[in-house]
Amino acid sequence: MTEQRHAFVYRRNRPDLQNTGQARTNRLLNIDQVRRRLNCSKSHVYNLIQSGELPAVTLGASKGKRVYESEVDEYLARRHDLEV
Repeated sequence: MTEQRHAFVYRRNRPDLQNTGQARTNRLLNIDQVRRRLNCSKSHVYNLIQSGELPAVTLGASKGKRVYESEVDEYLARRHDLEV
C-alpha cells in the first residue's frame, strides 16, 4: 500500500499533469468509468491494472482503485498506434 500511496503523490506532483488548462486530465476515474471509456468489462480493466498496462492508485479499502483520466487517454493512444 505504501508503494501505491507514493505513486499517488508522484503523479499528483507531475508537472505535465498540472496547470495544463485541461481540468479533466487530472480527474481520477473509478473502475466503472474506465470500463465505459475503454468499452470493456471490469475484469479486463483489472487485468490491465494488474499487468501494469494501466497505472492505478488505491485510495483505500472502501474507495478501491482509481485511474487518472490522462492515463486512460495515453492507453487509448498507445492502443490506437498499435492498430494502425
